[in-house]
Amino acid sequence: MKFRRNARNVGYHAIVQLTDSDGSEARSRLTEATQPYGFPSPLVTACYISVSGSHDVQAQPEKTRKAETGEFALFWSGIALLVVLVGFVIVPTLNLRFVADDFFLLAPDQKLPLTESLDQLHRPLRNAILRTAANQFGIQQVLPYRLLVAAAFVAVLVLLFQFALRLGANRLGALAAVFVFAFFPRNQEVLYWFAAWQDIVAGAAVLFACLFFLDFRESGRPFRLAAAAVAYLVALGFKETAVVLPVLLVSIDFYRERSLAPFLRRPFWRAYVPFACILLVYVVYFFSESGWDSLAGRKTGGYSGFMVSRRFSRRSSGR
Repeated sequence: MKFRRNARNVGYHAIVQLTDSDGSEARSRLTEATQPYGFPSPLVTACYISVSGSHDVQAQPEKTRKAETGEFALFWSGIALLVVLVGFVIVPTLNLRFVADDFFLLAPDQKLPLTESLDQLHRPLRNAILRTAANQFGIQQVLPYRLLVAAAFVAVLVLLFQFALRLGANRLGALAAVFVFAFFPRNQEVLYWFAAWQDIVAGAAVLFACLFFLDFRESGRPFRLAAAAVAYLVALGFKETAVVLPVLLVSIDFYRERSLAPFLRRPFWRAYVPFACILLVYVVYFFSESGWDSLAGRKTGGYSGFMVSRRFSRRSSGR
């Protein structure tokens, strides 16, 4: 860097070339170079402060660039590792045959309505889609179904990454969350057992609902809220446990706001109205089918859970 100063208006300039990173040596050079021109000591000190400050400003971006380069390399290395490991998990599942509950879903009694299945659970959208798929592809070829499961699994990984970013995580933190989800042992069930595909679809729909809801909070566009409500309907159509979504959205709002003040304003609650209405309709639909006994665990869907287990235990004991 160069320091250039008109000295006492006498028509000459002092030019000092400083390339040393050591501050004390730089100040010594600046003093030696300016003494012949009669610069006072305070001016030398001020010049040194200016020079050293400029040096720090230039050094800081260099450190930032190095840190960003390292983070960039680490992130994409993690992405590459994730792709390889996920592929290593998915490829062996593509030729797996159907087992157990898969046949209840894919080869149901044709006398049943389109939205019902032999397990008699309240998952109308799941039943309708799988019945339609079975009519189109049959059950002799497993590849279309396995590809469907693999695509849903990868979609959830992408949505989870986006969701973590929207909540404030950096790219490496979001990628770490994806790794935990992708290789948590319980989550591999959806790849090896086709009937568990409903879980991953419900999870994807919930993540879509959360992302659209966050978009609505940031933009205020009603379309985003409507899309979140539709995603909630899809999630409920695949699994009953999606009923918890409204509570999850409240938790997300509290996490973002870090305060109870917004919840004291009535307009803030209007965003929850579509989800509350959907939940109310679903609860009415559920209990109209299974009755209030399901709350006590005596009846779930079309099964009488405790009664079945009692009968089975009696037969096993020879009674």
